Amino acid sequence: MTGRMQRWALAVALAMIPAAAVAEAPPWRIDPEASRIAVATTQMGAKVGGEFRRFEADIRFDPDDLATSRVTVTIDAASLDTGNDERDATARTEPWFDVAAHPVARFEAVSFRAIGGGRFEADGTLTIKGTSRPVALPFGLELDGDRARVTGGLAVERAAFGLGTGEWLTNGIVGDSVEVRVEVSARRVPD
Repeated sequence: MTGRMQRWALAVALAMIPAAAVAEAPPWRIDPEASRIAVATTQMGAKVGGEFRRFEADIRFDPDDLATSRVTVTIDAASLDTGNDERDATARTEPWFDVAAHPVARFEAVSFRAIGGGRFEADGTLTIKGTSRPVALPFGLELDGDRARVTGGLAVERAAFGLGTGEWLTNGIVGDSVEVRVEVSARRVPD
């Protein structure tokens, strides 16, 4: 093989590497009407719940190819609705979500593992109020053709993300832990 042919063969081989490196699982589009991110904690000993009304998700997931799967969920922090206008307004202030400085929260996962029985765990990074922490999100997956239903949840220690600073940190009015529940309905995007 001549030097010119060797260089051409090498160039062709190198050109093929990026194509393989960027292979991704298929994309999914969420159904916002059938999807929700709910939260629950305690306030003065009583259970308080709510949900984020606005969020977007970039989902690329294949249960048979977890290595190329990834998920990014972006949540509008100001969209928290607990059913109490005064509480919702307080949640937007600096001691809590500080939505003026940090309008979005984000969950990004690029590592998944099957844990059996249609259940998986996503290892990712949760970013709230400018603070990022590693989290594991266990979830169940139900597939029906090109439709998927995901349900999962995790507990978040609010102090780890600077939620409820100042007097809220130690006055015991709001619980230390927040349960996050995720329910997502999605459809595979056609090729």
